[in-house]
Amino acid sequence: MFENTKETKETMSDFAEIYTMVAKLIGNGQMKPMSPNRLGQAVAEAIGIFPVPNMAVEHCAKAYLQAAANATAEGKSDDYALKAARMAYGLAIPPLTGPESIGDFIACVTHGILLGVFPGSDATRLLYAAQVAHSAFPKRKNLMKMLKKSDKKKAATSAASTTSAGKPQKNTHPSPLSHPESSPSQNPGVNSLPADGS
Repeated sequence: MFENTKETKETMSDFAEIYTMVAKLIGNGQMKPMSPNRLGQAVAEAIGIFPVPNMAVEHCAKAYLQAAANATAEGKSDDYALKAARMAYGLAIPPLTGPESIGDFIACVTHGILLGVFPGSDATRLLYAAQVAHSAFPKRKNLMKMLKKSDKKKAATSAASTTSAGKPQKNTHPSPLSHPESSPSQNPGVNSLPADGS
């Protein structure tokens, strides 16, 4: 986390001001909306913060420290405080709901491994879950191809329906029931074979 120095406080103040400016730009339609992490990364790079903070990891670490501090303040044992902190960290991890949250999930699990939050087998399972979730979402390039194909099909379907809607359809396969002159009851020579086979 950040050291508590005067320079860091000024930098964080600049960071908050830039967030406010960007929010106004997005609100006015002068800038595309972006996720908080992408916005944080852009702002951090602009004002020279390195490493770029990950908001999800910061949230998990804060939950971990807060739970440990609360348990210690209540006079609980160190083992209890550690279990409470691990549980709080795990509950603070973002769900695997999209490509960006999958990246945050992986960052939180990796940071949790470094802190000793997750035993090896749990960490392996969590990272495997992230891998499975990642494969469930189509890649952006493939998604764009799918959307273009869908748009082409819709355009072709609507073009075909507009051309056929204005003109009456010709019956290319007449039914004997639709034309009374070809009905066997009115014209006995139609649909009957000669008796001698000629």
